[in-house]
Amino acid sequence: HILACDRDAKRFETLNSMISKAGAKCVTTQLADFLEVNPKDHSEVEYILLDPSCSGSGIINRDEHLTGAGTTKESIKRRLRSLSGFQYKILCHALKFPNVRRIVYSTCSVYPEGLACIASLRIVPM
Repeated sequence: HILACDRDAKRFETLNSMISKAGAKCVTTQLADFLEVNPKDHSEVEYILLDPSCSGSGIINRDEHLTGAGTTKESIKRRLRSLSGFQYKILCHALKFPNVRRIVYSTCSVYPEGLACIASLRIVPM
């Protein structure tokens, strides 16, 4: 069984639409912030797919919000530090699920900060 969470109403709507189109029957969706989901309430969870917010820099033409007009090196560094901090929090939260066996972590950032949280936890990417 899959529990899929998103805290953004528009993305949640898209999530439900894609699940419906795929014909997936084993998915429960929840409009919620994953960081507020109590791991103890989901002891059945063994596998987690994390797709946290990232810079999007690994997707062609998606990094213009980082390099566009008026963007400074310092503002880029601040944004990347903020994203890295969030990614660290969400990964640490996933590790709190009592029966989790495997966590798949997905990010499309080409910046080293995009993987900093994995390095700081000494987790080796597969």
